[in-house]
Amino acid sequence: MSKITADALIPCVRDYLKRQGLVFNYSEELKGFGFGMELKNDRGVAGVAAVCGDDSLIAFCTSPLHIRDERRNDVAEFLHRVNMNMLFGCLQFDIDKGSVRYMAYSRLCGVMPDDSTLASIMMAFRVIDDTEPLLEAVDKGEISPKDAAAKLES
Repeated sequence: MSKITADALIPCVRDYLKRQGLVFNYSEELKGFGFGMELKNDRGVAGVAAVCGDDSLIAFCTSPLHIRDERRNDVAEFLHRVNMNMLFGCLQFDIDKGSVRYMAYSRLCGVMPDDSTLASIMMAFRVIDDTEPLLEAVDKGEISPKDAAAKLES
């Protein structure tokens, strides 16, 4: 089975982003694309990055929310509880910086991705969109990490 090189994947991803009407930047050094996605209810813009690798595509979506020092342990617990039930991707937390991001990874196994596959990876921002209100509530101490995770699951 032949691999899809990052250089072969880049035009596929670029064309997909253009068809979606997204304004994006491209980094040759990272072999990646960056763009912003507006979150629901005027909560800001999440940064999305898609990185092309050999036979792989990784998307990251970074929340605009900054977690306060004193709430980071509770947020870490919340994210751990949420990750235990995720089937695709994971939420990552930089406990030193207070930033949260979602990562989705796809191994392509020699098959160029179609629009459906690209959409499921690129739309990683939807996980942040759905998670952020509860993440913010945990950060403000309005809900316990356990209750927030249970609410998200339901």
